[in-house]
Amino acid sequence: MLHRPLPFIPSRSSIRVTILALGLGFLWGACLRQANELEPPVGPFHGSRIGDLCPDLPLGLPGTVVSVSSFSGQVLLLHFWASWCPNCVTELAELAEVARRMEGEGIGLAVVALNMDLENVQDLRRFTALRAPLLSGFDPGGEQANALEIIRLPHTLVLDRHGVIVDRILGGTAWTAPPTLEYLRTMVTP
Repeated sequence: MLHRPLPFIPSRSSIRVTILALGLGFLWGACLRQANELEPPVGPFHGSRIGDLCPDLPLGLPGTVVSVSSFSGQVLLLHFWASWCPNCVTELAELAEVARRMEGEGIGLAVVALNMDLENVQDLRRFTALRAPLLSGFDPGGEQANALEIIRLPHTLVLDRHGVIVDRILGGTAWTAPPTLEYLRTMVTP
């Protein structure tokens, strides 16, 4: 006698579990996609688009007197990051390496931490061996990020020797890769 397998008829509970799993999967995907996004900027600000002069924002940790204009005459990588952004934390060590390699080539680097308390910034700075010539900034309320329309992290503004925004680099970047280093060197060459 030939036996045919019975057709699979899902139970109501297995249908519910499948729908719930699919829904959670879509929700998880949406959360991951937006995990590195910040609140949209409050309004249009002068000096936040490519070709504009970058506002002379204060940089550095509390008690220091450093600003964007402190880097006049250098190409400045103004890098915004946060501890809750995995790509941001991962690339800090590469940025420190770029700063070390290009220290005498006319490139300045300032990393600005968003939405963090000062203790976390200092702990992470020690952990990732961020040192001079790398300047660690602190923007706990996100005012500088809003002024520059930083809506996704990591986000790096490239400023020319005169403080004009010439590029925006969004997302994780292989900073020590030869093409990236070559690109940075072309920014320095007059």
